[in-house]
Amino acid sequence: MHRILEVASVSRASFYFYFQSKEAVVAALLARVVDEHFTAVHTWLTGGDDPRAGLHESLLAGARVWSRHRAVLKAVAERWHGTPELQDMWREAMQRLIVALQRGIDQQRKAGLAPPGRDSRELAAALIWGGERTFYISSLGLDPGLPSEHAAAEILYDIWSAAIYGRLGTTTEA
Repeated sequence: MHRILEVASVSRASFYFYFQSKEAVVAALLARVVDEHFTAVHTWLTGGDDPRAGLHESLLAGARVWSRHRAVLKAVAERWHGTPELQDMWREAMQRLIVALQRGIDQQRKAGLAPPGRDSRELAAALIWGGERTFYISSLGLDPGLPSEHAAAEILYDIWSAAIYGRLGTTTEA
């Protein structure tokens, strides 16, 4: 706690006037990051001339948000399961993304752009939670196969493209 107060240049009294705990600070930051993330990845969901390009851009946008807010997202990923306030917010954030992706998959299928396949809710849940874990691992730098959030987004694009459209994506990392 001392380090937080020192970096923020606020007194303990000022901190506790606004926040009840360190977790409350993380929850407040998470709320802002989730809104930014949802806005950033919305490209694919809004359609467009090339839905696969939109999917690719959405994943890259998600990677940029993870990269910019790495500290907050890592803190949440490591603590959400043991902190009720963070647990509720993280689950809500993930469900928001899952529902949006499910709708996108359903729209793509209805338009004939994606073939029928696995239940869209199940597919969306697996892709979102798998993407969350992939970005988390890449942000830790634990695996040379995932050296950055950008590299993770490129790999996720291949996985998501194959899962949604039945074939691998067409982009490669430069």
